[in-house]
Amino acid sequence: GGGAAAATPLLDYYTPQRAMAERRVERQLEEQLYEQLKGDAQIAGMSVWVDIRDPQVGEEFSTGDLGDLDSVHLDLRLQGEFADKLAFATAVRGILDQLDALGVRMDRISFTAEGNRVAYSLQVQDQFQLHMRTDLLEKQVVVHGGSVDEVD
Repeated sequence: GGGAAAATPLLDYYTPQRAMAERRVERQLEEQLYEQLKGDAQIAGMSVWVDIRDPQVGEEFSTGDLGDLDSVHLDLRLQGEFADKLAFATAVRGILDQLDALGVRMDRISFTAEGNRVAYSLQVQDQFQLHMRTDLLEKQVVVHGGSVDEVD
């Protein structure tokens, strides 16, 4: 009996309607993001994940219905060679400015770029990072596959 009582909220949360609404909102966001970012030749690809917390989502649920408890995660893959962390952070800053203009709250935005010698990554997770100056973003960039001295 206790197991059934504990499972009931989970069953209410994981419904086909909720899953379909998440996919629908992901597609809507992908279209909006593509339209906003399509002129940026440094973007090689993107993935959007949405987690809707409202168990009572309807068929008309859309991006405008996302609430404070819902989560949106965006992964952007950048292409081309970046001379150093500052060059990568500068590209990220430009994209963040474009994303901010959309007005969609995102809980996490991940940026990655794989070059011939090194790869760079950066995760933006709050309003401070979203609006951070480029020189401060540079300090948050992680370099993979080479030392910073090799690429600076």
